[in-house]
Amino acid sequence: MKTQPSILIVGGNGFVGSTIARSFANDYKVFSTFHAHYTPIPGVTYVPMNMNDKDGAKRFAIMTHPNFVIFCAGTHDWFEAEKEEKLTQAIHAGAPGNILTATEVFKPKFIYISSDLVFSGRTGNFHEDDTTIPFLTLGKAKLSAENYIRGKSLNHVIIRSAPLLGRGTVHHPSWWDRLRRALSMEQTIGLSRRMVHSPVHISRLVAIVRKVLETDIKNTVLHVGGGTRLSEYDLGVEIATRFGFKQGLIQGGETHGVKDDFSLNTTRTLKALKLAPVSIEESIELLCS
Repeated sequence: MKTQPSILIVGGNGFVGSTIARSFANDYKVFSTFHAHYTPIPGVTYVPMNMNDKDGAKRFAIMTHPNFVIFCAGTHDWFEAEKEEKLTQAIHAGAPGNILTATEVFKPKFIYISSDLVFSGRTGNFHEDDTTIPFLTLGKAKLSAENYIRGKSLNHVIIRSAPLLGRGTVHHPSWWDRLRRALSMEQTIGLSRRMVHSPVHISRLVAIVRKVLETDIKNTVLHVGGGTRLSEYDLGVEIATRFGFKQGLIQGGETHGVKDDFSLNTTRTLKALKLAPVSIEESIELLCS
């Protein structure tokens, strides 16, 4: 009987990690770390772990013997990250190094889920090899991890992601979960007009991770995003229109001057992985499933 390859998902109980775990539980031996709580997924083994405990990380690595490591821990909310600068640095910049060092004896492919916030936000439509000059705390921490991984690992893939749409967990609801709950209860919700991204349904990230797991692609940067540039406010209005919610419940602050544009160009990634682009309409429709 063929032994299933193993995946260690660091941050496996969050929105992104739980979606990845659920998607690969039938095809791989999936181990998922969590901090305080977790929502069980059939076929996934959960283990509590302090990512900054180097000895604990080594013990966990020996137990799991991973063929692949996917690091997606920590908040992806830039506003929350700004409030806890030291914690953000510890989770997004320090912890990936600890996990990489702890697992390197097994020579796994190390997949780091990064962010579009590693860019400056000045021009948008950023390519994989464009200069990275972050000004937000989360972007700086993500870039620090990217640079460390590039210098340390001989078998890695960095996946920079735009904001992702989909359902989260009980303990870690997604942006869509919070928006749907507010609009369903006819409560007002404030959404930002300040930044522009290229949001996409999380199934696109899963598709790209699958390609990385199943092919020999390594030591590169991939971009995950949709084909439409939208602010959080504009995206909320699009979703409200599609699902018949009251658009007036969505409140957006005034934006003066030029918006920060973090949109990602995904042309090279899509061509390399032989994937078709995803429109925002397609991503919103996938929220129905």
